Amino acid sequence: MTVPDNERSDNQYPVESLALARLAAEIADDKQGLDTIVLPVGKVLSITEFFVITSASNRRLVRAIADEVEQRVREATGRSPGRVEGQIGRAHV
Repeated sequence: MTVPDNERSDNQYPVESLALARLAAEIADDKQGLDTIVLPVGKVLSITEFFVITSASNRRLVRAIADEVEQRVREATGRSPGRVEGQIGRAHV
């Protein structure tokens, strides 16, 4: 799993946002996600600070990873995503 280093002065992100992205990445890894990365996008997008990107070998596993991340983040934080892209085909979420 690749996660940005919040120690560098040019990469200061809200601690809560980075912790949430790390949690989602760890959950994806636990659920057999491959090549998981946390990508900082806050400087170019106003809707979020990070994207968590992972790969899976098939659509069923993509769905299982996405469902597990959503469920465990909700349990840990009481928060659900405002919007999820790609739920229909589950080729990406």
